[in-house]
Amino acid sequence: MKRLSSPSRVARIVWLVILSAVLALSLIAYQAVSTIRSVPALFQRNAQLKAQGYYVGEFEFKMLASQQYLNDGQYLRAFSTLRRIRDEMQPPVALPQMPPHASAEQQMAFLLAQQDPATGAFMDRHYPLFSYIAPTCNVVEALRQLAATTGRPLKLKYPLTFLGRIDTPATLVPYLDSLLYLNETSARLPGPGPYGPGVSELACVQELEDAGLYRFSEAWKSTLLRWLNSTQDPATGYWGARIGSPAHWRQNPDINSTFHIIKLMLDEQGNNLRPDFPLRHGDALANSILQSMSGPMPDEADEQHAWGLNQSQGAKILTRYLWPHLTPAVQDKIRRQLLLTQLQFDRLYRPADGGFAYYAADAKADLDGTGLVLMAFKTMGRLPGTLERSRLWGEPAARALTPRIHSVAQWGRVALPSAAGTDLQFLRVYRDRLPASADWAEQVPARIVYPADATGRDLLEVRQGLIRYLRADQSRFGNWTSVDHLREFPLALTRKLPIVAIERGRLDLAAAAGGNPPVRQLYVVAYDIAQRPLSVDLYRR
Repeated sequence: MKRLSSPSRVARIVWLVILSAVLALSLIAYQAVSTIRSVPALFQRNAQLKAQGYYVGEFEFKMLASQQYLNDGQYLRAFSTLRRIRDEMQPPVALPQMPPHASAEQQMAFLLAQQDPATGAFMDRHYPLFSYIAPTCNVVEALRQLAATTGRPLKLKYPLTFLGRIDTPATLVPYLDSLLYLNETSARLPGPGPYGPGVSELACVQELEDAGLYRFSEAWKSTLLRWLNSTQDPATGYWGARIGSPAHWRQNPDINSTFHIIKLMLDEQGNNLRPDFPLRHGDALANSILQSMSGPMPDEADEQHAWGLNQSQGAKILTRYLWPHLTPAVQDKIRRQLLLTQLQFDRLYRPADGGFAYYAADAKADLDGTGLVLMAFKTMGRLPGTLERSRLWGEPAARALTPRIHSVAQWGRVALPSAAGTDLQFLRVYRDRLPASADWAEQVPARIVYPADATGRDLLEVRQGLIRYLRADQSRFGNWTSVDHLREFPLALTRKLPIVAIERGRLDLAAAAGGNPPVRQLYVVAYDIAQRPLSVDLYRR
């Protein structure tokens, strides 16, 4: 006969079990909170590893996988995924590392080695399907550039078999539907959510087809466009996830996803690609993007990440795709906003490195940060010889302005003007004559001078810094860009030009006039942040 426990003994056992459970739950809760709080630090760690040559092209999409698990109520899986991401980034780092000073052939071999043999994706197979598309497209683009450099054909080691899971209309629609809704908790996280890489990145299918890597049927493409049309929000013009449920939802203001999807509707001149799927809700979309772009750069790193993408991609939607569809009044609103936004991007320039940081708190330049800012500059019309430049600002030349002529007894008596309350951001000092053309060699001045209260940057200074930055010993690849890709921007980064002296807070015309031979007249040209000449002063001595 079994002996029954006394009530006090049972009570003690129950309390011990409860106490153990509470302690275990407290430990789990502590670990969960600790891991969640580490998310901003993960973005910082990602930047550090990228600078050291580690392959981090999967990082952002692994993070979005944890968001999807959270959205689906798989809280333990979301927590364990974040913890796995954190652990693989800690010493010893469990990530592949690009060999230093790798040749283009070595870079190709390194990237091809990251392909998963089971799925064909450039993504860890243990993550969900939606996370495969964007990193695969990013690597294919990098391989395309390397193939052009080496003269080798673009050929993957394995077929892209993961696309076979969604390459019919019958399998595509349920997949798209599964990513359409975000709950309120997931929606509080920055970025486009799983919809971004899982739905909007399907816009890269044409690139995969052009490279001969996969083929989609016309029925599949029409099904995708039809689904996108049916889920575009007419009130805002946005594509992207819906926050809530099918019964009650609001649109996520998702510039990132819209940026990719609009490429399926319009070419870069703003023309409809298919007459059966024309652009809809263009005015609403333009106003929504302008509203989203109007806020200042946030303080937190993960929010800055989303802000930077929104600014750059929003500008391209407006100045490339939507521009022909907009009224002159809306176009003027866009110009005013882009002037303000460029000043915020200039805060990210790191003169010591010559590139741009991704986050305002970072002391060092970053490859992806540099790529993001250069793309923003291009779409905002700051780079010469581009369609955006022509559309937004034209190609104004200092020679078209009438100089104000001054006779001076001493160069040192010429005062540096203040930028306060004006559009002035920098001055260029030219010896004897103004540039005869827009050629980079013609544009090089004797001095670039910044008023003490100016915050913008001269593109000529940025250009000479970029040449130094891209030659430095660093990782060749970021999360989504590469050194070779950055060299393709229209900045003549392969041309050797004289180094320009940079001054801030002082105007040393005597130094500019000196040299062999010295000159007796100097042109001082004032510029705004869009690199437009505002005025010309001719000083003669």
